[in-house]
Amino acid sequence: MKFARLLSDLFYPNDLKCVVCDAELPKKTRYNVCDKCQLSYNVKFCQRCGRPIANMAEYCDYCKENKFSFEKARSAFVYEDEVRRLVHKLKYGNAKYLGGTMAQFMADVYYESGFGVDVITYVPMHPKAEKERGYNQAKVLAEELSKILAIPVETLLFRQKYTPHLAKMSKEERALAITDAYAVMPVESIKNKKILLVDDVFTTGATTNECAKVLKKAKADEIFVLTFASGKLKPLLY
Repeated sequence: MKFARLLSDLFYPNDLKCVVCDAELPKKTRYNVCDKCQLSYNVKFCQRCGRPIANMAEYCDYCKENKFSFEKARSAFVYEDEVRRLVHKLKYGNAKYLGGTMAQFMADVYYESGFGVDVITYVPMHPKAEKERGYNQAKVLAEELSKILAIPVETLLFRQKYTPHLAKMSKEERALAITDAYAVMPVESIKNKKILLVDDVFTTGATTNECAKVLKKAKADEIFVLTFASGKLKPLLY
């Protein structure tokens, strides 16, 4: 019995688990996701905001009529099912260890998108909110991306306005809540720089757009947005 257990531990080590469902994995893989967990890759998306679209159009209806302050946004996955569970584990489950795996997916998208940036930064949290959570998940992803891409990560923004959770707000409510919420840090590494702005989820784009707007005012050259997941477009709620 002891010998059989040793063989089992050798070929199926019990410390290797799926990052989504925690099922044991027979071997270590690059992403550590089991075959049962089907992650929704973001393969058909708007060429500007990166949100998934169902038709064959190049741009979503929102981007045809409106402009963002960033150049392009891209996401690795659609924000649903197992992807949502993974984000929630990182964000609310004190699972900072997931950052490395999630950043691997994001790095793939970075290379596929042809982004070329000078520095990585992230969407900041208000100090009160970050203290309550214990960490900023966007910063965790940005730091892991920096290791993979060999591009420096810097804190270029800070949040000066505390707002309630945006998840259940409409597009208009979000825009109002984050108006003047962000400001640039007193640093010299913004002017004329190409910047990668990192966050966990792209929903309406209000948050990343506000951050990009502030960076552009500080004379940044180009802003590209990269998130782990992107929410689906909804009628009248972009």
